[in-house]
Amino acid sequence: MVEVVLRAVEKRWGDFTAVKSLDLQIADGEFMVLLGPSGCGKTTTMRMIAGLEEVTAGDIMIDGQRVNELEPRDRDIAMVFQNYGLYPHKTVGENIAYPLRLRKLPASEITARVDEVARKVQLEHLLDRRPRALSGGQRQRVALARAIVRTPRLFLMDEPLSNLDAKLRVSMRAELRHMHFEMGTTTVYVTHDQIEAMTLASRVAVMNRGEIVQLGTPQDIYSNPGCLFVASFIGSPLMSFMRGELANGMLVGNGFTLQGIASTFTGKVIVGVRPENVTVVATENADVRASVYAVEYTGQSAMVTVLSGQEHLAAMASPDTHLTIGQPVGLNIDRGAIYLFDAATEKRIRA
Repeated sequence: MVEVVLRAVEKRWGDFTAVKSLDLQIADGEFMVLLGPSGCGKTTTMRMIAGLEEVTAGDIMIDGQRVNELEPRDRDIAMVFQNYGLYPHKTVGENIAYPLRLRKLPASEITARVDEVARKVQLEHLLDRRPRALSGGQRQRVALARAIVRTPRLFLMDEPLSNLDAKLRVSMRAELRHMHFEMGTTTVYVTHDQIEAMTLASRVAVMNRGEIVQLGTPQDIYSNPGCLFVASFIGSPLMSFMRGELANGMLVGNGFTLQGIASTFTGKVIVGVRPENVTVVATENADVRASVYAVEYTGQSAMVTVLSGQEHLAAMASPDTHLTIGQPVGLNIDRGAIYLFDAATEKRIRA
């Protein structure tokens, strides 16, 4: 059983606090994703778990053992970075075997384990090649294989797919998910890509300014954001937002009025709505009347973005929708699918 627990962990450099009194419990076998924008503290948190950064305050526990003072090599952790870190003068097989040779395992055992892992990541036909002869996706698989071959008790992965093209990222996400299912090794994965977080994670810790602002399953994070930051960060396409004043179930904003909002809140709010919950309609029947700002065809649908006052609002329409930029258009908003946020605190309004 390999559980990772962070208790009031902080990291400071002088007057700058990168991670603020962070508490997090990662269960045995869990795929935990630390998600957030650049500078939010996610990589620093992972590096403290690995022992690559000293903890300023708090405790890090791995499998019930406090590891704050343990060297990285003594934590039985395998790390995968976005830059692969392969030895250019070694073959694929030699790169994968390197951590086993450091342990001075018998040659027959090294060969057997390298062959087994190479099959898992579909590299068995490339073992004699050198990294320069491989594609980006193949190099990433070599880095993963080198981590897996050690059978560590904990995997740490820092943006491992960020250097791959879009098609390779999709296939590598599937490979990572399948390998985690097969091995069941506790994994901490750092990314700024919310699609990676949603598709890979058992749970997601959304971070901002050195703190976890929401922790939950991908489904919960998506459907039940607790604050404006999480709502604006999760979802593809992204949620649209409109500012206005709410009173007696009526929201009045710049150029629009929405009635029938089920909330007792009174005051300035930010309304969030996902494009799939906004419908393109005739202007005379619309909640919002505006002009088309952009139309993006994706094959299965068309995303129509309008400019209402100073704010953009997006709607998903059928792929045969024919609209031109500047054309007047109407949008209707599903009242049961809107999210309300207090404009002052940016916290979710739930009643």
